[in-house]
Amino acid sequence: MYAVLPPEDFRLLIFPQKPGAKPARCIVWLHGIGERGDDLSLVSRYGLPAALKEGRLTVNADVICPQLEAGRAWSAERLAHLMAGLGKQYEASALLGYSLGADGVCQLLAQLGSQAGIHIAIAPGASVPIVASQAATRFLVISGEDDPWLDAEAFLQAVRASGGEADSAVMQGEGHFISESALTHPKLVTALASVGIAWR
Repeated sequence: MYAVLPPEDFRLLIFPQKPGAKPARCIVWLHGIGERGDDLSLVSRYGLPAALKEGRLTVNADVICPQLEAGRAWSAERLAHLMAGLGKQYEASALLGYSLGADGVCQLLAQLGSQAGIHIAIAPGASVPIVASQAATRFLVISGEDDPWLDAEAFLQAVRASGGEADSAVMQGEGHFISESALTHPKLVTALASVGIAWR
């Protein structure tokens, strides 16, 4: 049974770096379309949560995985509320999203600007016009070769034009389903390392 949450709050699946420890860093993982609902276990089906749950990766940060309700999309304002709260608890953060979650990362940047030390969109599918300053933004998009994000270059150029840093990578021979394989891409690993986060 779940408690009734304020509308800006999420149900959270949390993978602590070490139970009882307080690391300086966190990763926020935004899931794709299929993990929405009121069953929190759905969040660990794919991507980073699945890799952590099944022991394929360990990380020197807490991993925080909010869950969207059925039929909802990631809201920039709601994500900013989450990131602001985490910013009071952690010295550094990374925001990663896959598919629908990647669209949430892009929406957040476009509307409200930088909310984390690094923002990573894996296999995004939508593009939105940038209206916020990107002065503090550091952004990476990773797509599969056979799943091109048609507006990727336009979005990246818009981030740069508004003062941010933006880079991209294409995974050769891959399609849309790269939620876990993208995690070990050298550019993603380097991006995380820039905020002190590392996989093992």
